[in-house]
Amino acid sequence: MKQVRIKIMDTESEVYVDVIDVNDPLLWNDAIENQAAKSSVKLTYEGSDDKYQSLMTSSLVFDLLVKDGADGKFYHLFTGSETRYQVDLTDENNVLLWRGFLLPDQYSEPYKSPTLFVSMTATDGIGVLEGKEFPDTAYYTTDRSIIDYLCKALEMTGLKQDLYFCPSIVAGNGFRWDEIYVNGRLYTEDYEEEEFGIGGSWERDTVYDVLENIVHDLGCKLFTYNGKWWLIGINQQHKELLSCFIYGYDGEYKGVSQVSIQSSKVIFTADPIISVQSPWKRVEVSASYDADKDVVTEKFYKKDQTIFSNDPYIHWKKNHCSINEIPIEGKWFYEFTYPGQTLPNISPGWPRVIGPAGWKTESNIRGSYIELSVPIWIEKSDSQWEWKKIDFELDLVAYTINGTKEKFDNREYENVMRYELMVGDDVLNSNFPDSPRYKDSVLDLRFSQGRNEWQDGNSTGVNRVWVEQRSSLAGKIKRQHLVINKSGWLQLRLYPPVLLNNFTPTFNDIGIAKLSIKLASKNKFLSNKIRQIDYSTKKTVDLFHIDNAQDNSFKKFIFKRTGVSEQKSWRQSWKRNGVNESLRYGECFARMIHDVQPKPHIKIDGRAVGVYGPLNLFEFHWRENKKFIPTRIDIDFSEGRTELTMIENVFENVTDVYW
Repeated sequence: MKQVRIKIMDTESEVYVDVIDVNDPLLWNDAIENQAAKSSVKLTYEGSDDKYQSLMTSSLVFDLLVKDGADGKFYHLFTGSETRYQVDLTDENNVLLWRGFLLPDQYSEPYKSPTLFVSMTATDGIGVLEGKEFPDTAYYTTDRSIIDYLCKALEMTGLKQDLYFCPSIVAGNGFRWDEIYVNGRLYTEDYEEEEFGIGGSWERDTVYDVLENIVHDLGCKLFTYNGKWWLIGINQQHKELLSCFIYGYDGEYKGVSQVSIQSSKVIFTADPIISVQSPWKRVEVSASYDADKDVVTEKFYKKDQTIFSNDPYIHWKKNHCSINEIPIEGKWFYEFTYPGQTLPNISPGWPRVIGPAGWKTESNIRGSYIELSVPIWIEKSDSQWEWKKIDFELDLVAYTINGTKEKFDNREYENVMRYELMVGDDVLNSNFPDSPRYKDSVLDLRFSQGRNEWQDGNSTGVNRVWVEQRSSLAGKIKRQHLVINKSGWLQLRLYPPVLLNNFTPTFNDIGIAKLSIKLASKNKFLSNKIRQIDYSTKKTVDLFHIDNAQDNSFKKFIFKRTGVSEQKSWRQSWKRNGVNESLRYGECFARMIHDVQPKPHIKIDGRAVGVYGPLNLFEFHWRENKKFIPTRIDIDFSEGRTELTMIENVFENVTDVYW
C-alpha cells in the first residue's frame, strides 16, 4: 500500500488535525478527526477516452472512523463554506500530493452503530466555480490578460497555488500569454445601457464557463498536483521534459522552469482492455467573430439635450479648422422673456449634430479638415477568394442666412462640401474636383429655402419665441460594396465649407446629418485541414476565442507590453509550440489536432499495480514497447492500485495536410 496522511485544517483558526491511514499504527494519534478507514482513501482525476479533455478535475474520498458510535461526531465539518476546511494529502515523507477543500454540503453516516464510518469528500474547487461570477465587474468590462483570467479563476477555488503553464500555441512575435489580453465584454451577453446612461445590465458568464472556454481554446489540460496548478498543452503531453512558464496565484510572472516527467513501466493486476483509435482524416475548426458590422454610427456625430448625452467630439480630431454643433432641423430660437427686452436670447434647436467649421477657399482648403480620432483598422481577407467590402453613407447639411436658390441653380454651391474616404494612402471616395474618384464620389445636392415665424400668438411681447428656419444646402452619397483588397487604416476626412471667394461667407459650418460605415465581411472563421489518408474520421472543434485584427468585435487577442505599440498584424500570427510558422490561430489549432493523432494507436483501460499521478508517462508492451499518456486516473492509496485510462503517446508534425 501507499502510506499517505490526510490533514484537515480549519482555515479560520489555521489549526491542523491529522487523519492517518489505518495501516500505519506508528502514526496514530487521539485527534478528534481520527484515523481513516481501510480502503477508504481514493483520489480520482476525472478524464476522458481521448487526449482533449480540458478540465481534469479531481476529488478525494475518504472515511473517518467513529469508535464510540457518537451521533454527528464530525457534524462541525458540515459548514456550508466552500473553503473552510482545507484537506492536504501527503506521502510518508510529508510531500504534498494533492490539496483541496471539503465539500460543504455533503455529510452522511449510519444512524445507529457502535462503530461507524463517516464519508468525506474533498475537491479541487473547480466545480464550485459553477454559478459564480467574478466579484470585480472590471473582469467583464476591461482588457485583462489571459493569465489574469486563469489565475483569478483558480484563486477563487480557494487554492492559492502557482500555475505551471506549458502552452500548445504561442504568439509569433514572442509575447507571453500574460502579455496577451482579451476584453471582458467578451464574457457578457445582452448588454443594455440604462435609459439615462447611469449604468448597465447584462448577463455575465460564470467563472467556470470562462475558465473552461479559455483552457479549451488554449488547447490545454488543467489539473492540480503536488501543490501546483498544471496547464499542459495537448501537443506537449508526449514530452519527458516540459518548459513551463510559472505564474503566482495572483498572475505574477516568475520565470521559466524545465520540468522532468517520470516515465514508469506499468503492470496491470488483470488483463487490461485494449482498443484501437484511428487518426483524423479531417479536422474542422470554426469560431464566430460576433462582429458588429456598424463601425461608424450616429454616436460619432449626434448630440441630444440630456445631461447624459453622447459626446461625439471625442471621435474627431481637428486639423486647421474647428468643430461646431448645429441644429439638425436648422432652427434657431429667439426668445423674449421680459417686457421691454430689445435683444432676445438666441439658442440653436435640439437635437444637434457636429461637423467642421470655419469656411475656406479653394486656395487653402487642403490640410484643413476633421478626421476620425481613432482610425478603423481593416484587415484584408485571408482568403484569395474573398474580399472585404464597405458600405458607406454620408449626409451633410449646411445652413445659411444669405444663400439663395438662384445661386444654387447657377452651380455656385456645387463644391462647397468636401470629403475623403481612404484606406491607408488609397482613396476610396473623394469629391475634390481633381480627384480620380470624383465621378463616383459626387454628392447629390439639394437646396431648401428657409422660413421664419412666431411660435405663439402672445401679443404682450413677453415669453414670445421667434423661430428662424434657415435655408439649407444638403449633400448625400451612398456607396455599397466598396472593395478592400489591402490591409490599412480606414480614415474619413470632412472639410469645412469651400467658398468661391472670401467676400461673401455664405456658409460657415457643415453638420453631419447622417454617417454610416459598415464593414461587410465573413462573420465566421473556418479551417478544414484534410489529410491524404484513407480514413474517413472527422474531428470538429468549436472555439470561443479566436484571433481577429478587426476591432469591431470583442473576439480578438490584444498584445500589450510596456513601451511597445501593438501591430495589428501580430494578432493573426501564431505558431504551434516548437514549430517555426506563422498561421492564423485556428489553423494552428487544426494542425495541432492532426499532430497528436497522426496514425492508428491504442487506448488501454485497466487496474495498474502502484500509485500514479497525472504528471506521469507510462510504458507498456503491446506488440512492441509503447509509451502512453494518462487521461483518466482513480488512485486507491490503501490498496496501492490505480485505475488507468491511457492513450498511446503518438505524435508527429503532420505535413500531408491540404486546404
